[in-house]
Amino acid sequence: MYCQNKRHSLTHFIPLFLLTLLLAACASTPDNQQPGSSTPPSAFGQLTEKPDWYLQRLAKSDAANRFSWELLAARSLLQSGDVQQASAINQQLIKEAVTPRKIQEQRLFEAMLLQKQKKLTEALQLATDLDLRPLDTDATLAVYQLRAALLASSGDALAAFDNLLLMEPYLTDDAKTGHHQQIRDLLLTIPPGTLRSAITKPAPDVRSGWLELAILIQSANDSALAAQYQQWAQRYPEHPAQSLNLVDSSRQNNDTLPAVATGLPAKTAVLLPLTGPLAQNSAALRNGLLTAYKEAGMQGDIRFYDSYATPIPALYQQLQQDGAQLIIGPLLKDQVEALLALNPSMPVLALNEPDGKVVRTGLFYYSLAPTADAAEAATHIKQENHRLPLVLVPQGAQGQKVADSFSSTWNQLTGSSPVVARFSDRQSLQGVLRQAMGVDTSEQRISEIQNATGQKVFAQAFNRQDIDAIYIYASPLEAGIIRSFIDITQSPFVAPPAYYLSAKGNPGLNNAGVSQSVIGMQVGDMPWMVEPTLPLRDKVMLVWPQQNNDLLRFFAMGYDALMIAANLATLESQALEGLTGRLRLDSQGTVHRELTWHSIEKGTADAPATTTPAAETATQSPQG
Repeated sequence: MYCQNKRHSLTHFIPLFLLTLLLAACASTPDNQQPGSSTPPSAFGQLTEKPDWYLQRLAKSDAANRFSWELLAARSLLQSGDVQQASAINQQLIKEAVTPRKIQEQRLFEAMLLQKQKKLTEALQLATDLDLRPLDTDATLAVYQLRAALLASSGDALAAFDNLLLMEPYLTDDAKTGHHQQIRDLLLTIPPGTLRSAITKPAPDVRSGWLELAILIQSANDSALAAQYQQWAQRYPEHPAQSLNLVDSSRQNNDTLPAVATGLPAKTAVLLPLTGPLAQNSAALRNGLLTAYKEAGMQGDIRFYDSYATPIPALYQQLQQDGAQLIIGPLLKDQVEALLALNPSMPVLALNEPDGKVVRTGLFYYSLAPTADAAEAATHIKQENHRLPLVLVPQGAQGQKVADSFSSTWNQLTGSSPVVARFSDRQSLQGVLRQAMGVDTSEQRISEIQNATGQKVFAQAFNRQDIDAIYIYASPLEAGIIRSFIDITQSPFVAPPAYYLSAKGNPGLNNAGVSQSVIGMQVGDMPWMVEPTLPLRDKVMLVWPQQNNDLLRFFAMGYDALMIAANLATLESQALEGLTGRLRLDSQGTVHRELTWHSIEKGTADAPATTTPAAETATQSPQG
């Protein structure tokens, strides 16, 4: 059986316009008319309540405490995902930040806000420029935490490590164990050569001790590891890492976690943003999960927790009290990071993969990441005997990650690099393509010949001839525009390049109008979205006709998530045919999906390259 536990707050979040009025009233009401004021906790200390609790205290606060209550309310709103209301409070904080301490606290919160808005460069610049002198212990600790997270996200793991070291004096003894594990996990993502070059001081320097230990763990073989660790311990007798058995935990990966078993445990907790902006997506994912539960005849209690309404630490405490033995979720990357920071004592199947992935026994990652799809695409294009692909992605962090993933895999397969081009919008496509395909260079050569001969040269500028495949991470309409631009300057004496689309370019089901723009292209996507007929999908679309392509993907993700959770014990040695692809588990706990490649044709479809028997036999009507 299953049950649902959304855990809504007793009072809903205050709408934006009402919050603005509330703050204005707080700023203008005389202090002696503020009954019920209370002294706030540290503005950057641990959040223990939901946003409405802090907003209620803010409404009753006096002038002396108002700024701190505003910070606490804004941080709580930000943690719950309500960026809009948190931004509104930040505007009030800007007006009230008149002392050195308040100015730095407001800027610290604004950096947190920028991080949440994915403006990582601006957030890092602001966090780097903060003056720590006026800040209290909790705020100083928050600065180092924020800097470390932003630096790790930007790829500067060593600088992130240095900021983690600076946190040590501000931590409680209870927090230090988890902090040391975080340092270890970060350092183990850095190659030993880079670690070695970062050592600047001899033993017993604490920083050098961490770097040497990470090198030892990565480089030593099992037979020599214990002896070399003892030598390290003698050179660093007072090192903080002595409190952890880092060698065993890095190789054995947290033996305190119970081993996963085939099938679901008695109680499974699912963490999803059931309310808020992603409520519809979460509902589709939940329906997929419950359909899999019914289709497979599973046993056990499944309980849903709303990760939008309640902070992750509070949810984790609640699901522990409820006796959960397995966690599926959360869905959002920052919430996955928040859960892993708690060092959960039960297996976790996260539905997203953070940038600084923690590798530990009992931690598993399953997502629909476009970066993983790009790596699969590189492999497929190589298998089709192409020599030089052009990778087209939008400008920005996501496009860069897709291009990097494709390029890395292509380099591993061929020892060479693809051509990569980035566009900012549809208007910029023509110029980007002219440069990437060598049309500008061709025109320049024609011009040089004319200048050298002094005569008119009757020649047309053509695309470069060495690019024989194009991988596009863009919408179907953008993909159609891209092909049109390239076709105009394609030489009639050379075969045109083959086109490959990411799932983003899949026009989806029953979308003939959009499909016209990508006819003849191959799309790599989950079988659920490219198979011509699937009985389960037909029934889902009949029961939920409002499902669009995105919601259908979330349904398939939920279905496979539960099937993965029930087969974690065997998935590393035996692949699972799922709705989202052929699923397999690697030694790092990441679930990989093998895509189906499908040629888009007018009015019909070529037979896909991969079939999904498990999906085709799931025919019972979905429930939930």
